[in-house]
Amino acid sequence: MSRPPRLLFMTFSNDPGSDRIVAAMGRLGAQCAVAGSPGAFAARSRFVKAFFPIRRFGRLLPQGLVVGPRFDEITRAWRPDLVVPLDELAARVLRDGRLYHKANPDVQRLIERSLGAPAAFETVCSRQRLIETARECGVRAPPQQPALNLRAAKSAAAALGYPIVLKREQTCGGAGVAIAADAASLTRAFRRARLKAAAKRLTRWMPGFQMSERTPLSLQQFVQGALAFRVVACADGDVLDGVSFLAEGRDATETRGSTILRQIEQVEMREATKTLVAALGCSGFVAFDFIVASDDKAYLIEMNARPIACGHLGRPYGHDIYGAMFDNLCQTPHAPAIPIDPPQTIALFPNELDRDPESPLLDGRADVFHDVPWDDPGVVNAYAAWLEQRHPAQRPHLRHRFRIERERAAPHRTELSAPGYPP
Repeated sequence: MSRPPRLLFMTFSNDPGSDRIVAAMGRLGAQCAVAGSPGAFAARSRFVKAFFPIRRFGRLLPQGLVVGPRFDEITRAWRPDLVVPLDELAARVLRDGRLYHKANPDVQRLIERSLGAPAAFETVCSRQRLIETARECGVRAPPQQPALNLRAAKSAAAALGYPIVLKREQTCGGAGVAIAADAASLTRAFRRARLKAAAKRLTRWMPGFQMSERTPLSLQQFVQGALAFRVVACADGDVLDGVSFLAEGRDATETRGSTILRQIEQVEMREATKTLVAALGCSGFVAFDFIVASDDKAYLIEMNARPIACGHLGRPYGHDIYGAMFDNLCQTPHAPAIPIDPPQTIALFPNELDRDPESPLLDGRADVFHDVPWDDPGVVNAYAAWLEQRHPAQRPHLRHRFRIERERAAPHRTELSAPGYPP
């Protein structure tokens, strides 16, 4: 490739941390554009060379009659080599068969090059189908059954055993997941999930909300252990590079997002990911969630058909997934990263501050690295304002913490500082 690779990042739900991949690819020399809401965190990065707004339906959903034509306009204007969804909704929109089949051949080729085999798009966006495919491929995964109605759900739970995990389609992370300890709590969780699933069916005319499942609910056997995940860069079913992390300090029944991580090398996670990427013909960036039991067996429980916020953190441990993708786009050999004094524990920014603005883990502990992107001031300022809005009573404390952390990080920064906050 004679010019730097061009990437188009799409975002609809503005997930915290979605800016990290934009900055990481920009630092490598890629030309980065963002499509979505003007207020998106990713759009605030200094590495964004172009921004393309996409109109909304209400507060969240992209307009169904707009996304297809608008996506065509954007790709004609930017000519990306790769399109990358930054959140779950964007991942489903780009894999929606209605968008793909109506697109012109150039856009179809871009989608295939960016995301992989269209035949697998429904599987990678379905919690039910993913686990079925994994078990067919010999990947260790908990038994699960569709929950057609409450009676069937109770019967399945009795067979699989309590506690039981109830999952709803077209959700991600902790959203749409409930862990029921007994039949009474399952009944309550099932009724809530069924109502939400019925409401979501009303939006199936929207791109990203097409649902072909027999049922939007399923039950999965609960596995006691630690949550871990592996994020990879891949092309045409081959893993280019990947890194695995363990979620620290979590109870097995928690369903919220992880905020404290520790890097791990887990062979079964690595091999399972390799198998699934090949079976699904994946391209781009994907991640898989596992439960690692006390006997070190890894059980697949979820897939994220998009990058997650910790992909850039692999480099200190010798796993440079963004560098691997950059080299693949440039058609040059990829040299593995050399581990350099990696941190023992990582606190995700702004996630840990959002979880607890007074988190003791961020009080200058030598064994904890707080992942604040000080060289991307627009992003840091946007998160600072976001945190203040979410925790108004903690505003003075947050401002003091930002000031202290900026001073502590200053001797180690080689690029831009983050002026303008706090005043």
